[in-house]
Amino acid sequence: MQKIRLNRYLAMCGIASRRKAEEILAQGRVRVNGKIVLLPSLQVESGITQVTLDDKLMLPERYLYLVMNKPAGYVCAVTDKYDSVIIELLPKEYRERRIFPVGRLDRDTEGLIILTNDGDFAQRIAHPSFGITKEYEVMLDQPITDKALSRWKEGYSLKDSPHWRSDNFPDDHIVKPIELARLDKCDNRVRVVIREGLKREIREMVRLTGYNAKFLIRTKIGKLRLAGLDPGDCTEFEKEELLRKISEGGEI
Repeated sequence: MQKIRLNRYLAMCGIASRRKAEEILAQGRVRVNGKIVLLPSLQVESGITQVTLDDKLMLPERYLYLVMNKPAGYVCAVTDKYDSVIIELLPKEYRERRIFPVGRLDRDTEGLIILTNDGDFAQRIAHPSFGITKEYEVMLDQPITDKALSRWKEGYSLKDSPHWRSDNFPDDHIVKPIELARLDKCDNRVRVVIREGLKREIREMVRLTGYNAKFLIRTKIGKLRLAGLDPGDCTEFEKEELLRKISEGGEI
């Protein structure tokens, strides 16, 4: 069986983040096979090594993988002081499982969002280095010209938008869509495919092109396509099934 670091094991048990788990370890509250352990890097085996916190046996949580059709009016967060969060839309049995959204859709954007309690899976889906694209449909406030469409395809610098300040890219990094086209020859509707997922990336590109987004919906994550799932509803998947739909294709 694969060994994992003790701080990660504690995080998998749902008690805290890895950093918080290190603080708990430093307090001498964790025992491994009956002995107090302070070292976060100690390797343990789930199901073989006995780990206790304050004399209570620690067992990893069951990982959950949900896909939701996010409605407008909710933010992609676990809690928020001012707005409703998508966690509130989940059935009670999911809300109690430390579920969080993978990536983000802004308050007014609708469409596909994945929720999970598996941090490694979330990283695999959200980080641009894994190459999973996201596709959107945008309704603009007016018909887009060929000239504007060409300008948008060229992309914009990080310096063009205050929302795009990022430690992950140099200031001269160009933000542009992988694919961009009118949708079904409609002059004011476009299909946009991106990979990076910077804050308000689509809306900012629309604004910089000289338009406003009246309606924005994420229709695909990888090759998983939104089809009949009602706004606010979610479906649970097994991990491998969800990965297969994202990489090979499927509908929800």
